[in-house]
Amino acid sequence: MGDMEKAIAGVGAVAEMSLVYFRAAIGAGATLEEAITLTRIYLEAQFAEAARQKKEQENAEMEE
Repeated sequence: MGDMEKAIAGVGAVAEMSLVYFRAAIGAGATLEEAITLTRIYLEAQFAEAARQKKEQENAEMEE
């Protein structure tokens, strides 16, 4: 699998999990506005964690 295919698969996975998260928020009684805000925060956390892991990996590679 090439880099482009991996990127597309990753975006698709994030989109699917975001939809699941959004629907769960609605199912738990959140308003539309609350569900959108919660999903945005969820996405921000996902991207922040990915950036943290990448930086950690780069630091580990530099130490080798």
